[in-house]
Amino acid sequence: MGRILLSLPPQYDDRLRERDSLREQVAARVADTPRVVYAPRDRDATYILSITVEEIIELQGSGDEVRPIVVKLTAMKQGHEFSATGRGLPLIDITASTLTGFDDAWKVIAEQRRLSIAPDAELITFLAHPDRRLRGFAIGELGERRSKEAVDPLCRRLLTEPEQDLVLRTVGALVAIGDPRAAGALIEVAHNQSPELTIQIAYALGALGGPVAEGYLVTLASGHPIDLVRAAAEQALKELSLKPKARDLK
Repeated sequence: MGRILLSLPPQYDDRLRERDSLREQVAARVADTPRVVYAPRDRDATYILSITVEEIIELQGSGDEVRPIVVKLTAMKQGHEFSATGRGLPLIDITASTLTGFDDAWKVIAEQRRLSIAPDAELITFLAHPDRRLRGFAIGELGERRSKEAVDPLCRRLLTEPEQDLVLRTVGALVAIGDPRAAGALIEVAHNQSPELTIQIAYALGALGGPVAEGYLVTLASGHPIDLVRAAAEQALKELSLKPKARDLK
């Protein structure tokens, strides 16, 4: 790893001593991490670490405060990007506050790095992990791998995932895999959902194709009460009509 980029709130722009101290303490933590070498003067370094320190916020519905610390380990050329938002303590001391959040995020990134070379079967077990950051990584990684083994587990997760953004990520993973078997789960999760999610699922079904997807899109296009949903279904049907049929590929 060749560089550590640090972004703090504007009021800390002139507090160079604190900034330098924080960078040094992050570097010390990185140096103690297995399978990571921090070499700031090495031209052959392959990764950059960036840390964005945000203002203290109140967690919605809980009354608790936290300082979000966004940590990204990014490949300089080709490779994975690992990222996690750590939960920093809401301390006046910006260094101590940031380090608590960094430690939290860095543990998640270490697990993401391990999972990036793990077999599909282990990634599938993480679809039900209690930490949403690891669930999200597993969903995205299985989609990137286009894992056929993951289609049924992803469909089951789609129906039970409580986080809306991870529902959308699961839809994206299923579309990336491209197995028409996912159409039934997509249709089921679309019931009684927001128009925005229904529109996303309509486009996903158009990308997946198959008779089940086509039948539901026809129903949406002809009978949904919201204009935008009908329009999305009609567009998805147009795209679906351009796909080669299975018999055309023989």
